[in-house]
Amino acid sequence: MMSYDPADKSGVLSMELVEFNFSTKLSEQYAILGKVAKRIGNEYKKSGNKTLKQLAKGYDIMAKEVKYLSKFVKKQLKEYDRPIKIIMAALRDGIFGCIICEIGCALAVLGGCLLACIFAPFFCYYCIEIMDMLILAGSCSIACDWGGCWDWPF
Repeated sequence: MMSYDPADKSGVLSMELVEFNFSTKLSEQYAILGKVAKRIGNEYKKSGNKTLKQLAKGYDIMAKEVKYLSKFVKKQLKEYDRPIKIIMAALRDGIFGCIICEIGCALAVLGGCLLACIFAPFFCYYCIEIMDMLILAGSCSIACDWGGCWDWPF
């Protein structure tokens, strides 16, 4: 997940999902995401739509930063630069609404688990295991992304 949260708080948010249909190394994944972000930024710059033109800067910044990250992983983190079988990434301009959503989701899972432990103590062990899987596996993050948190007015 790459996010650019503009300091001007313009309220203009965007999200692009990038799905890879091939296996690639981590550094190559970042390099490809940089190219995708650059292309999106270039398209937005050419657009006659003022909203899209505002987003172009964010995608240009993401393109530069992820290019540096790609080089860093390739040179300094060789042990992590291995092929990845399933890759899906999101480029996002604006993040605050998703953070609120993810915290809310995690608290809801925790609250539900606590209630289950109170009313069905025999279920408590399984509930904690399920909670760990949901939160640690990033299920709240995925649910918030697919739920459209980037459109929230935060």
